Amino acid sequence: MATAATLHRLTAAGDYETTTKLPLAWLLRSSPNDHLPAAA
Repeated sequence: MATAATLHRLTAAGDYETTTKLPLAWLLRSSPNDHLPAAA
């Protein structure tokens, strides 16, 4: 059973890089906007 979630970002070169690792329980209680960059 997974206890952590890993968030990735797609780079300009087309590769994925790890941005953060979070406890799964915390991630499930949060809002998607907590993890997305603000719109410009």
